[in-house]
Amino acid sequence: MFETKEQEEVCNVRVLCLGRTADEWKKLPQGAESLLFVGDPMDASTWKEAVAVCFVIADGKEEGVVKEVKSVIEKLKVEKVLVIPSLITSEAVELGVPTFFINQDKYSEKKEIYEIIYNAAESVKSIVSEPGVVDLDLKDLRDVCQCGERLIMTRAEVEGENAARQACIKAMEKVTAELEELGPKKGVLLNVVGSEENLSMMEVCEASEALMDKLGDEKCNIIWGAAVDNELGKRVAVSIIIAG
Repeated sequence: MFETKEQEEVCNVRVLCLGRTADEWKKLPQGAESLLFVGDPMDASTWKEAVAVCFVIADGKEEGVVKEVKSVIEKLKVEKVLVIPSLITSEAVELGVPTFFINQDKYSEKKEIYEIIYNAAESVKSIVSEPGVVDLDLKDLRDVCQCGERLIMTRAEVEGENAARQACIKAMEKVTAELEELGPKKGVLLNVVGSEENLSMMEVCEASEALMDKLGDEKCNIIWGAAVDNELGKRVAVSIIIAG
């Protein structure tokens, strides 16, 4: 059984929706709205709250939105916030920082796209603001995100025998096409979460081994952690961030 330790510092995660993406975000479950950044992102006074990470969501089809994203990125750099642009587009766009691209052509409904971003934001929130038994923190997140130009974020939950391993395999299978397009993987972050009764070091090791099997012979920096969340019950959740 793992024993959790208290997080020394609270790191808030927020989601900034540009253009029409806010309307789509509000269609998600109630918890998603609590992540929304409120205010003018270009106004320094709105960043008085200790925001450590900000997902900036934009639909690449909207006119002028890429320019707006770039302006927000520059502002967040000044405020020392880790910005994760989440750009919905099928085209290559250079934003100057590691970017989470979501190709809308691969999904039949917009809801699927926003659920992916929501799960990514929740995963990051867990990493930087919740106590872990093998602790991950904001520095680990920064180290991985800054390894490359493009980010892949995936998450899966499984219950039953070898749950952590199976959740890792399921999470990686969700992004098979993206992994092929990514090229060399430069940094990977793995977080395994389960209840006190359901999570052991063996489970974490099995998830790590499954991840390395999926990555093949690629030599990249892998940072892993584990945390307890008794609300998961018999399920084990695995979150993976890959930079390339």
